[in-house]
Amino acid sequence: MNAIELLKQEHTKIRSLLQEFATTGERAFKTRENIAGQVFLDFVVHSRLEEEILYPATHEKAGRETRDLLTQSMEQNHLAFVIISQLKDMSPEDRRYIPRFTVMAANMERQFDMEEQRIFPESETHLADDLDSLGERMQRRRRELVELHSPSRGIGDWIAERVRDVADGAQVAAADAGGRARRAAGAGYERAAQTAAGVAGDVRDRAGTAADTVSSGVEDAAGYARKHPVKVGVASVIAGAVIGGVLSARHFLRLRR
Repeated sequence: MNAIELLKQEHTKIRSLLQEFATTGERAFKTRENIAGQVFLDFVVHSRLEEEILYPATHEKAGRETRDLLTQSMEQNHLAFVIISQLKDMSPEDRRYIPRFTVMAANMERQFDMEEQRIFPESETHLADDLDSLGERMQRRRRELVELHSPSRGIGDWIAERVRDVADGAQVAAADAGGRARRAAGAGYERAAQTAAGVAGDVRDRAGTAADTVSSGVEDAAGYARKHPVKVGVASVIAGAVIGGVLSARHFLRLRR
């Protein structure tokens, strides 16, 4: 199965779950919680496959308009992750739960439509010879991600690993941008210097936002795990949603360099 076929198949699965959630009975709290948990896991894994594999490959060969779409899609992922983290802190019996889930579902649906209508055709055009190999990479990575979110895997080490990766990447990118600014200024290229300095500022802003998101999310995940010791796997999904913000920052840095 090639990369586009695999991602469209996942869209279909998540859409089916969203529809199933929408048709649950008024008092079906446990059913809604179970469906929502599967949506959260599937969406987090799906988004990471896109951001780690398809998007970078497409970005390398596509034009400016498509690159902007990729950035937009990653920001939409981040918005979904924020709502997921909020929903994980709420009881399915909370009167805000269904409206908030519905907002998240609508955001996912719009993003899936945009990907299928605008991003995937560009990927098929520019990556025609690579889609099968990318699909194989995605299937291997998907198994790894599902294992990372399994109840048998503790979340603390995984979060720490990802935070270190992002911190290292932000440090390198900031140093590189600062160096470009100094070199450009030294050569008298004032406009280039301003551009490079702007990139450095973006790096610092995104790295700071990512750090704040991770700090808050780690506290949320730890608190949930303490309250619900039999649901460690659910706490892992919270961590996955939080790390989505970090992934967005990491890919922002990669695309802007």
